[in-house]
Amino acid sequence: MKKKAVWLWCLLPLFLLSGCVFLPQEEELAPLSVLEQAKKEDFEFSTVTRGDLEQWETIDCKFQPLRQEQLSFPYDGRPIGRICVEIGEEVKPGQLLAQLENKALDEELEDCEDQAKLLKQKLEYAKNSLNILYGWGLYGQAEDYEEQVQELEEDSAVADKRLEELREQKRAESLYAGIAGTVSYLSEEELSQSAAPFVTVSDRSKACFYADTQYAEAIKPGTKVTLSTEKGELSAEVKSGKELGLEEVKNEKTGKSRVYFLPEGETVTLNDASRASLSLLLDSRRDVLIVSERSVLSAGGKFYVFYENEEGVLTPKQVELGLRVRGRYEVLSGLNEGEALLVN
Repeated sequence: MKKKAVWLWCLLPLFLLSGCVFLPQEEELAPLSVLEQAKKEDFEFSTVTRGDLEQWETIDCKFQPLRQEQLSFPYDGRPIGRICVEIGEEVKPGQLLAQLENKALDEELEDCEDQAKLLKQKLEYAKNSLNILYGWGLYGQAEDYEEQVQELEEDSAVADKRLEELREQKRAESLYAGIAGTVSYLSEEELSQSAAPFVTVSDRSKACFYADTQYAEAIKPGTKVTLSTEKGELSAEVKSGKELGLEEVKNEKTGKSRVYFLPEGETVTLNDASRASLSLLLDSRRDVLIVSERSVLSAGGKFYVFYENEEGVLTPKQVELGLRVRGRYEVLSGLNEGEALLVN
């Protein structure tokens, strides 16, 4: 393996700088005569080539159901009494998901249900007896049952009203699914928090992917893209949050904005753990001169290389560079195809 000319690159600033940070003009730079005593084979060289440069960025995307509901209890600090579902479980609208613990309410509710049931049984018996007495023509005895039926109806109505109040209170302490979907999140907290979701139900029959990226300006809504997923390639269209009924997100501190990708076709086979990636072409150059960044030195805001002059001496030269991609620079001026440059 050829030896690196590290010491040469360390000496270069001494030749470029003259007591201040300003660099002299290129024509004033003298060849490094010390190299005349070195053997050419002691150094490694790269060659200026011609070709294409493409700057790609891989953007990671996350799964986002277009329809989901996040449910939380309306009370803080209450113990969780019952969890009726698990993550990944399919649920239907109206299905009970979780309840707060309230033993006093449960006991009163149970007693009230028993009382309401008993009153209804007594009322039914009294009405049947009244009909029998009327059928037999025993009108005097029937009058007593009429009063009993009236009292039982009043008591039953009061019991039903109280029972409905208790059930409403129980519903307020319970979480029910509002949509058909899959339980995608379930809190592990033992106490309720009104400001935090306890359970999330996601409808995956229609979903999208999203990415928070600093390259949002390069991915305009309406653009057709191809996403790579664990299940293969997926055709999608870039959408705005407004178009999908989702929030528009922009982080002023990081400069990143949220971009949504709506797949074309069904996404029912995907889930919340699904991930995708997008390969985005940011910039490109065709048929340009290319130099390895290992042959480039930056000093005073300018770029320099060492090339072998006609006398065989390695000489510094200022060059103008453009796009940089994966360790390679686009050459704008100062070099020719095929030139050999010293490697740092």
